[in-house]
Parts: sequence; C-alpha cells; structure tokens
Amino acid sequence: MVLSQDNTTFYKETLEELKKNSLYRTLKTFDIKKDFTLNYNKNTVINFSSNDYLGLSINKKTISKLNKIIQFQISSCSSRLISGTTSKINKLEKNLSLHRQTQSSLVFPTGYMANLGVLGVLADKNTMIFSDKLNHASIIDGCRLSHGQIKIFDHNDFIKLEKLVKKNTNFKKKIIITEGIFSMDGDFSKLKEISKISKENNCFLIVDDAHGDFVVGNNNLKNFSGTPAFFNVIKEVDVHISSLSKGLGCFGGYVSSSKLICEYLINKSRPFIFTSALPDFLCEIANLSLEAVKEGKQQKKTL
Repeated sequence: MVLSQDNTTFYKETLEELKKNSLYRTLKTFDIKKDFTLNYNKNTVINFSSNDYLGLSINKKTISKLNKIIQFQISSCSSRLISGTTSKINKLEKNLSLHRQTQSSLVFPTGYMANLGVLGVLADKNTMIFSDKLNHASIIDGCRLSHGQIKIFDHNDFIKLEKLVKKNTNFKKKIIITEGIFSMDGDFSKLKEISKISKENNCFLIVDDAHGDFVVGNNNLKNFSGTPAFFNVIKEVDVHISSLSKGLGCFGGYVSSSKLICEYLINKSRPFIFTSALPDFLCEIANLSLEAVKEGKQQKKTL
C-alpha cells in the first residue's frame, strides 16, 4: 500500500510533534533471564516495572505443573459463544465469584477489554456516567464507547461528585466509575464515601480494582478480595472489574457481578462475544495462583 503525499505528511508531522513535546513512544526489548532479572541492551537490570505484585508469575510450584497442564491443545481458538467455553474457564469464573463474593463472573482476554465490555453496554445515551479524573485509559475509552453523557469529577473529590450526582437527576441511569487503587498515583479510592453517595442516589457503582485485587482485602476475615473488601463495602459495588495479570501474576481480566448483569454481558458485550476465549492452560494457572493468594504468604512479604 502506498500512502498519498498528504497522508504521509500528516503522519510524519504528527510524530515530529510528539517528539517535540517529549511524548514520542518507542518499544524497548527486555529478555527475562533464569534469575528473573532482565537483559536490556546487553546489560542486566532489575525489573521494577512489572505489575507482578506478589511474584506469582514466577511461582515455582505453578511453573512445575505447566507441562501437565498443557497436554492437548494450546487454545480452543474459538469465541465463548461458539466452542470456547470449557469446564476449566467455568471453574475459574466460579472461583472468581467466590473470591469477590458475587453471584457470577465472566473472564475476558484482558482487563482493558473487560472495561470496554462493561461500560460499552451498561451505559447508553440515556445514562450519565460520573468518572474520576485519574481513571485508567480503558475506563475513559469504555465511557466514550457507551455514548453516555460523561461528567468528570476531580480525583477522589467525593464532595464534588455528590454535587454532580444531585445536579443531574434527569437521567434514567446514573453510573459512578472509579478505580480501587489508582494505577498512576497508587492511592486508594474514597470508596466508603463514594458507595454511600451511590446508594443514596440510586446510582450504579462500578469499581476497577486491577491494582488492589489479590493484594489487599478484609484484614479481619484474612481475605484478599480487593479494595471494596478492604473498606468493607463489597456488597455496595454493583460491578467489580479486575485483572488476572497483576496481583495474580497470570493473564486476562474478569468481571464479577450479579447473574443478571453477567447474562446481559454475554448477550450484549461485543468485546466478550467477538473474541477468542482465554486458553484453558491460563485458566488452570490462574486457579492455582488463586489458591496461593488465599494462603497470604506473598502478601505478607510485600506489606
């Protein structure tokens, strides 16, 4: 394919502008060594940039079982609604529901797709979405796909949020979306206050807990069900969205909610319907990592 001169000029000028503003991105190649350090430009470096918070991606007990896990097929190579739903992925979803204390769960190929898959269908043009200013890019994109009206409230400013909610009462549906622990600043959401506002104003509360899940939880119950459990508001959250590739050290994303919401997503969520299912071996590894999470040993090492 040959681009026209006008198109070529546009892309070149855009890239030059990014370089000028120090926003230009490049790919860096890192190779993992046996001691779990990284090779970069022929140098050995220690990896402080991974999301593997508990070190479960290098869990020797799990890795030793890989050959037994991958016996027949690497992937089903099919979407969930065709032949991609297996007993392995069903087991993982059941375990995630128990983990999150919800009725049902759905596994997505990535956490990014989970946010797109939820927000893109639970909201519409008759919905007002209230979104924290520092929410992740996947939440921002999910809000845009939904065609809902979007109001941004200053980071963790629940007073401003309450004013916005009370001011916008002429919408059929109102959704509040926040992270549990924010990806860039690493601070907790004001979930106690936000869940109270949501309940009092008949809002739908969605929490993306990718960075708190499996790491924090209810200290009294000694579980690691994430930020809502940490603040004891787990039942006030309507939809939990999270990742399998951070605290769990695996790959993929998931949604936990009521049976009704999960049934709705199965029928309406395009990022869920029109993509391949998570391979069985990743589901089995995630289940093994879930067992390790329950022990609490890794969390004690990191705290």
